[in-house]
Order: sequence, then structure tokens, then C-alpha cells
Amino acid sequence: MKIDVINLSPEVIEPALLKRYVRAVNRQIADHFAPEWELAAKLEILDIDVKRRNTRRIDVLPGDAVVYVGSTARRTDYAGFHDKSPRGTPYGVVYQDIADKLEEPLSVTLSHEVLELIADPQANLFAAGPHPDPKTRRTVLFWYEACDAVQDERYEIDGVAVSNFVTPLYFTLGEQRSRKNDYLGKRRGYNLRSFGVNRGGYVGYTNPGNFHGEVFEPDDRAKERRNIKGKVRLSRRSVQYRTVRKRVLELT
Repeated sequence: MKIDVINLSPEVIEPALLKRYVRAVNRQIADHFAPEWELAAKLEILDIDVKRRNTRRIDVLPGDAVVYVGSTARRTDYAGFHDKSPRGTPYGVVYQDIADKLEEPLSVTLSHEVLELIADPQANLFAAGPHPDPKTRRTVLFWYEACDAVQDERYEIDGVAVSNFVTPLYFTLGEQRSRKNDYLGKRRGYNLRSFGVNRGGYVGYTNPGNFHGEVFEPDDRAKERRNIKGKVRLSRRSVQYRTVRKRVLELT
């Protein structure tokens, strides 16, 4: 997958700094993410005149997907999440002010959204697993998010912070003790359990009975992070799942 990166605010987000971030995320994809997920991708910054809106149209961009990087989110914008355009092209949007409120470098937010874009480009994958609240004994459909469960954890590549991520084994029933469920598991000293959540993380899931989407937030830091994103607008992923729900109900 070739992912175009468009700097919407070059007067605020220094192009040289963004290039450094992109270089680190590309290394993360090649050296860490691809070996675990067996999915390859590469980011490439597009040098275009962002003041001309037609140059930003997804349908005329050369890549397979696009990530927009801006300075300030508006309430009608999509911040810190990925989805797909009406034409079916996957895209993500990352904002500096949202990263600041999350108390993380923009490079971490960029890494988070890019990895999830690669793992689930059409935002329509589910994995059946036990309800994240151990007090609730039922099976739900987890959203196929690569970073949400460990989103408050990071590490560095060439001095640039990037997001931790789960591995495909995370989305399996039963524990594979010889392997890790998230990239930093062995370095941290304990392994995240399958379908589990680390501090500051949260997971989204859909109830198979009625296809209503919900989010499990186990601690105050997780609630704080989601609240920051929610002040802009919830991910259109929730709209996508409502569409899935409607179509499923029409077929049953």
C-alpha cells in the first residue's frame, strides 16, 4: 500500500520535521509492523499546493490511501482516526492540537492512525472475542483496531516517538504464551492478554445481537483520551458500523 501524506498546515507543521516523522513511521512499518502483520506499506509526502482544494481531492491523488496532517481541528473535522472516503479510498486525519491535548508528540498520533489504516483500510473488520469487562460473560465483535488497546504506550525510532501496537495474535481466542500480543509486551515485562486493554487504552466493539457499537474504557486516562477526541467529533467508524448494522438487520 502506498500512502500519500499531505501537510495541510506547512506554516505550522515544519515540513522538515514532518519528513523526519514519516521516515520513522516508515521504519516502524518495515522493521516492526510488517513482520508481525505481514502487511507492507510506505508513506510518501506529497508536495502540493494545499491552498488549492482540488489538489487535495482523494480521487485525484496517486496513492492507495491518504493521511492529512493539520494544525487545528474543527468540530466538523475528523481527528485522530481513519476511515474511507465516499469513493472508497482509505484516509486518515491527524491534528497537532489534538496530539497536544493527548500529551503525545504528533509522530505518535501519526503512527497510531497509519498502522490502523494499514490493518483495516476499509474500517469494516471485526474479530469475535470475550466482552472486555471480565464481569460480563458474552461474546462481542471487536473492532479491528491495531493501537487503541495500547494507545498510551510509545517507543522511539531514531529519536522519534511512535505508538505501540497489538499483533494479530491479540485477536485470537486463547493465549499463545510463546508469542506476544503487543509489540512492547516482552520489553515491558508482561504480555497483554488477548482482547485485553492496558492502562490508558480502550477498545470498541459491537454487540452481535443488535449490532450496537460500544466502547470499553477501563480507567480515567482512557476516558480522558476518548473525551479529547470526542470534543471534535467521534470517528465516522461509528457511522460505518451503523451502516453495517442496518444492512445486517435488512438481511435477517
